[in-house]
Formats: sequence, structure tokens, C-alpha cells
Amino acid sequence: MATTTGPGRSRRTAHNKGELGFNLIELLIAICIIAILVAIVVVTLYGQDQKADHAVAIGNLMTGAKVVDSVWYAELANQSQCPLSGGAYRDYNPPAEMKSTAAYQTNGWVPVDAHYMSLKEPMINWVDLSVGGTSGPVASADVGSYLLADSYGFRINGVWKGGNQVASAVVSPSDWSLLPRKIGIVADKYYWDGAWQDNNTQYLTLVTLEKIAQIAHFYTLNVGVTIAGGTFEWKGGAGNPGESFGDELASEKPTTPPGGDTSSNPPADTQPTTPPADTQPTTPPADTQPTGPGTQPTQPVPPGVNMASSVKIEPDTLNLNANGQFTVFLTLSQGYAPDALVADTLRCYGASGRAVKYASGYEITIKFSRADLIGVPVGDHVLILVTGVFQDGSAFQGWDWIRTMQ
Repeated sequence: MATTTGPGRSRRTAHNKGELGFNLIELLIAICIIAILVAIVVVTLYGQDQKADHAVAIGNLMTGAKVVDSVWYAELANQSQCPLSGGAYRDYNPPAEMKSTAAYQTNGWVPVDAHYMSLKEPMINWVDLSVGGTSGPVASADVGSYLLADSYGFRINGVWKGGNQVASAVVSPSDWSLLPRKIGIVADKYYWDGAWQDNNTQYLTLVTLEKIAQIAHFYTLNVGVTIAGGTFEWKGGAGNPGESFGDELASEKPTTPPGGDTSSNPPADTQPTTPPADTQPTTPPADTQPTGPGTQPTQPVPPGVNMASSVKIEPDTLNLNANGQFTVFLTLSQGYAPDALVADTLRCYGASGRAVKYASGYEITIKFSRADLIGVPVGDHVLILVTGVFQDGSAFQGWDWIRTMQ
């Protein structure tokens, strides 16, 4: 009977309540832990997706630039019909599918646009973009979208793949879901020196967009040479490349040499302050003319700064009919650090650099395969141009003169 007394029953009841209360606390703690873990996983996965999206965008843009360069050197660089010194992104003998276009019927040539590039590289989706307005966007609640207000911004004119138009401007002028993982080509203008410039087909600006972060990346090309690049906020199509920030494709050269010695900067008076002229010099500088007889290919000197003090090759004469590799000995000008160059971005006449080695001082050696070269002229005084990208995203170019033969 003692165990059934009021106090006894109270003790058992209290004990049971204690067990029940402890179990609820455990359950709540477990739920909180699970929620925290889920949040961590979601954030991690989102971050990984964003990083992957970023890497894909950068890779696509570099690939697009390389494809355009390949087309330039293989088919466009030596068109005698082009009246512009240095050539242009025009094809006077385009694919048969484009000879019926209004551009060809009117001009006798077609521009390098999304339609054209989709025939040259059918595996890539190419987007025709245009830019409206010349000043920065101004927010206005009564106007609405920058792009639809037509005061400033990008506009999609069409999406092409394999020579077929898969989206038109009529239904997709501001459908930015069409741009990620594709390459946009701005043909009517080009971005350089802090502003959009009117284009005469000697330039191309390529643009791509990250789907998640809505960050855009661009390159501006000038007849086979990358002259600008940057990363900027898309802002619903109203983003300004002039607001580029530090990333793989930063458009502005840092005040100190990229990635290296800060004791000396590139000479200020060698930096271009105006867009490259439409007419480039057609012969090398006087002090670099060969002393002996030989052919003189009329190659324009690239616009911008020559960041190399010398570019030598081994063997001394480049035999274009030979097999195997040749070695380039590249000496950078003072103030540019060789180890700041991204090795897999180095190119020469369309060929990618291999077995890159950094020597002492400002020297670097690069091997290129002869089989990968595109459009190399033959002569005693041929321009050899090596291009690439520094780790901060700024463009590199260095050139010299060599002898080639077949």
C-alpha cells in the first residue's frame, strides 16, 4: 500500500514527466542541428554552383576569342579586297549560305557576327548583341527597364547555332536567359578606353554572362589582338564595362606591374591614350629593318604597347613545312613579371603554348607546335606576336621580327 500512496504516485508521475520533457528537448536540439547542416549544405552547393558558373563563363569567353582569332588568321587576315590597312572582320568570300544576305548583296562582304560565326564554329551558340546609347544609364521609375527605354544598354538581336537562328529579336530583345553559356558579339560598336566606340569592322567586343551572379565578362579584339577585357555587373542589360572590377578579366592595368616587382612601372608615356588608329603602320620601325635583302610582308604593328623587349625562336628560321615544335624565347620589358602570365593563355598565330618555363629575370620559354600555327606569312622579316593574359586579367602582347620559310 505504501507504493500507492499519494507521495509515491507523485514521485512516479514527476519522473515520467521528467523523461518526457528531456526527450522533447533532445528532439528540438536535433531539429536545430539538422536545420543548420541543411543550411550549410545549401550555401555550400550554391557557392559551388556559382563558382562553376563563373569558371564556365570565363572559359567560354576565352574559347570564343580563340575561335575568332583562328578564323581571323586562317581566312580574313590576308584578304586583298579589304581597303582598310591592317584588315578587318569582314569576309569577302563568305560561306554560300551568307551570299544571299542583304549585307553581302549590298557591300560584297559580310561582317563577323553571330550568324557568320555559327557557320564557322557550329558547336557554340552565338548571340548578336547591339548597344544603344553612349552615356551611362540613369535610373528612372517612370521609364522602367533601361533596355526597353532604349536610352542605354544591350539588346539581343538574335541567337544562332550551326547557321540557324534559334531565337529572334522580335521575341527576345531582353531575355537575358538566352545569354549565359553563349558568346555574344557586339558588331556595331566596340568597348575600348572607357567608352563604346563606333566600329568600322576592325574590332569586335565579345560578351558572356553568368547565370547565377548576373556578372558579365567581355573581351575587345582588334584584328587578331586582344586589346581590352573586363568583368562588370550586368544590371539587367544596362551594365557598363567601364565599371569593371578586379577579376580574371580586369580591363585596367594595375598601377604596379601585375604579380611582380613593384619597383618599376611600365613607362607612362608608352600607354595608349586614344583608340588604336584605323590605319596601322605597315612596316616595322626603322631600327628593326633587316640589313640584308629579303621579302618584306606588309604586316601591321599591333596597336598598344609591346610588352616584350625581344622575342627569339629556335631554330633561327621557322620552317612552316617541318614537323614538331619550335621554341620561343620571350623576354618581357622591365616592369612586367613573367611568372604573372597565365601559361595556358599564351598563343602565337593561333597555336597554344606548351611546356612553359620561367627563367631568371624577365625571361620565359614557350614551345609551340608548327601544326597548330594558322596564317603565318613567309618572308625574311615576319612579325611574331605572342599574346596572353596576366593573372589579374589584363592582356599581354609582345612581338618581334623573325624569318620564316616553306
